[in-house]
Amino acid sequence: MPVYRAPVADYQFLLHDVFEVEKQTDLPGFKNISADLIDDVLSNAGKFCEEVLHPLNQPGDEEGCHFENGVVRTPKGFKEAYKAYSQAGWGGLGAPEDFGGSGMPAFVTMAVAEMAMSANQAFAMYPGLTSAAYSALIATGADWMKQHIVPKMVSGEWSGTMCLTEPGCGTDLRLMKTRAVEQPDGTYRMKGTKIFISGGDHDLADNIIHMVIAKIPDPDGQIHDDLSTVNFFMVPKFIVKEDGSLGTRNAVNTGGIEHKMGIRGNATCVLNFDDAIAWRLGPKPTPPKPGEKRHSSEGMKGMFGMMNAARLGVGVQGISIGEIAYQNGLDYALTRRVGHALTGPKEPDKPADLEIVHPDVRRMLLHCKSFVEGARAVAMWTSINMAVARSSRPDAVNAGLVADLMTPVIKAFFTDMGFEAANFGMQCYGGHGYIRDNGVEQFVRDGRINQTYEGANGVQAMDLVGRKLGRNGGAAPMALFNTINGWLVDNEKDQALAPFAAPVKRGVETLQQATLWLAQHGIQNPNDAGAAAYDYLRLMGIVVVGWMWARLVKVAQAKLAAGGGNAAFYNNKLIAARYWMERMMPECPMLFERIQAGSATLMAFDAAADNG
Repeated sequence: MPVYRAPVADYQFLLHDVFEVEKQTDLPGFKNISADLIDDVLSNAGKFCEEVLHPLNQPGDEEGCHFENGVVRTPKGFKEAYKAYSQAGWGGLGAPEDFGGSGMPAFVTMAVAEMAMSANQAFAMYPGLTSAAYSALIATGADWMKQHIVPKMVSGEWSGTMCLTEPGCGTDLRLMKTRAVEQPDGTYRMKGTKIFISGGDHDLADNIIHMVIAKIPDPDGQIHDDLSTVNFFMVPKFIVKEDGSLGTRNAVNTGGIEHKMGIRGNATCVLNFDDAIAWRLGPKPTPPKPGEKRHSSEGMKGMFGMMNAARLGVGVQGISIGEIAYQNGLDYALTRRVGHALTGPKEPDKPADLEIVHPDVRRMLLHCKSFVEGARAVAMWTSINMAVARSSRPDAVNAGLVADLMTPVIKAFFTDMGFEAANFGMQCYGGHGYIRDNGVEQFVRDGRINQTYEGANGVQAMDLVGRKLGRNGGAAPMALFNTINGWLVDNEKDQALAPFAAPVKRGVETLQQATLWLAQHGIQNPNDAGAAAYDYLRLMGIVVVGWMWARLVKVAQAKLAAGGGNAAFYNNKLIAARYWMERMMPECPMLFERIQAGSATLMAFDAAADNG
């Protein structure tokens, strides 16, 4: 069975030494945070993930979910683990105390979520989606929903889903067919089919609260492709009355479960809404004025908020897959004997040296380590920026801009790199990695979905280039560039940092040049922006992680200079940072060259000619 050790020490380094979160008491939710409280949460969550969730990961994948006579059952042990998870309060860790939660800041819930996803991604998705759903209800739901529904979701008695995708509609919401017709009592009747609904039905909770997007027909009963007709609804599996009492089973029926490549312990369902009772969320829209064009309804803001949170969560899944793949690749390399070191046998009395002596094995492992630890720091920094954005600090606006800019980068770049790490971790096993009994091929299968759901990574790249860069006159990328360049100016005289700061400086200069190129060419030819988007997102990801590694190095060097502590831990930080500077930052000029290639070749491709 694969191993898993919660990276508590790395989180302590980031939160206490790098970001010093316990000193930032002016930020929302940080007032009562202490180092002891953070350490207690991290250590207990890590122990739960190691001892309860991880042992269920491989057998849960082997068994999968079951669908019989319209009933969905999760793998053996999941129900008991979910009960223990809920009773321990992990599902409500970040929920406001008014709703029965612990009110912990996002950086704590993000850390716990990463550990749970590493230990058992299929399981952790159930409470993860519930958290996104109750957060959306808190933001957009009526008072009676907040009073009677949210607390039960926070406690884990009830769970939640996101219902967006349809058989003929994924990213393009204009193609949506699901409709909701208003009734005299103010509720709606919903008809349609949603697919790929993670946790859409299961035996873990007593009720499931579906958060659904659907179109409201015009007075003539017609459905249009105007996005302003798309609205956000709550549709419970069992009817919840406004006094909190339960009614009958709602007309939400499970049509089946998907047979998937990975995350097989999570029930991915087809849901049929057969005149189901639904409640529209958000303020009721006023009729449009003559000639007025609306791009979305007010209630959709809650859906977009839920999707952004989910996208950040999926990005963290990329880190989590990379972490467990690295741990197992390293564990194998430290125990498997194969060949001798190129410089001569390290253990002449043994038939072969350990695999770890070989440079290419170390390359794969360092690739994983440098990504995971650098990305983890960027995720923590982003979560803190989100808190700064809600504060009264002078840099609140810039912090919000940068956090928004990072959302597609975290989702796409981190899941791409997480999949690379999963492949490298498996590769360390050689042919044994391809054998299911060893468990590491599951990381490849589980990690692959992270690049696809919650907006495929190519879509994230288009969101970055097509929406985020130019919004408000380019305020977001300018805020990012000013932040990185400001740090470089403050630290350029530190000779010990020079080997790390210099590659970052070259990288951010390249990123700025690429941004200017897109501004000049993307407007003239939108296909040029589309062709460049994926490379541009990777470029930004490499630069931001590189800058974060430079920040980590500064702290690690100070710790080493002060003496004491775990010198090996800090020295390995310097080595992982050097790997990123030597092996990843050199991609920047290559990516810029590809960006400048434009779209002519891509658009000249005659796809029909190769299609028979």
